[in-house]
Amino acid sequence: MITAGRRRFLTILAATALAVSAPTGTGSAAADTTEMPTAGAACGDHRDRAVLLVHDLAANADQWRDLADDLDVRGLCSYRFTYGVTDPRLPVAGLAALEDSADELAAAVDAVAAGGVVDIDLVAAGAGALVAQRYLQNHPREHRVRSVTAVGSMWDGTSIAELGAAEDLSRRLGTYDTILALERPLIDPLCAGCRQLVRGSDFLTELHRAPFPTPGVTYTNVLSASDGLVVPFTSVATAGMTTIVIQDVDTSNRSNHFQLAADPLIRQLTVAALLRARGVGAAGS
Repeated sequence: MITAGRRRFLTILAATALAVSAPTGTGSAAADTTEMPTAGAACGDHRDRAVLLVHDLAANADQWRDLADDLDVRGLCSYRFTYGVTDPRLPVAGLAALEDSADELAAAVDAVAAGGVVDIDLVAAGAGALVAQRYLQNHPREHRVRSVTAVGSMWDGTSIAELGAAEDLSRRLGTYDTILALERPLIDPLCAGCRQLVRGSDFLTELHRAPFPTPGVTYTNVLSASDGLVVPFTSVATAGMTTIVIQDVDTSNRSNHFQLAADPLIRQLTVAALLRARGVGAAGS
């Protein structure tokens, strides 16, 4: 019963993420990757500091198009890239195992640094924050990251539809490894990252076992009480991080998880967090 329920829900979660996050209008028809992340208009040669934008699960670099424009207006150099492509025919990416995506982020950081950038600020949406944290943990002597601004971050995973509780029960019953062996061939080809996002997963357990937050890195969480995927939304709050709830700024805001990256208020708060991390007042440039 537990196995069938988990498997069915994880399949629905993966399919829903694909359907809800698929770009519309004039967006690109398929996810693509490049060796060098795409630079924003404000990036010149040998910039000392840049922003690297890390998209969510079931998204791509286009997720940050509006924020990239905001950063250009403020004269902040930014780079976007697409990671976690499992099938180039799909309109979205970020579906691969989070460890593999962290390795792709490492390559993107190296590519940006090769252009003369000394320090990097990461802005990450949803599961992208977990990718960023795994990168920081796996490359402690290599990273140039000075701050992480996490939008709709999932530090404790998701327990939507009590999936996390089912994970805990499975471990207590001693059936976890058996269930995992059954899930992998079904879920991973579609979205390996989906399974890793469930609260209590092996990935999240290992993430929290390693140094977290990473010393020397400034963290800001920007989240919504109506996220819907991060349940409860208060699970994001973590010692050593600044946490901003958008409803504390605008009580009428109802943006859900898949709307956060494009939300004007979220973008405003994200830019302000970046400026604070650089020691610049929110009104500065």
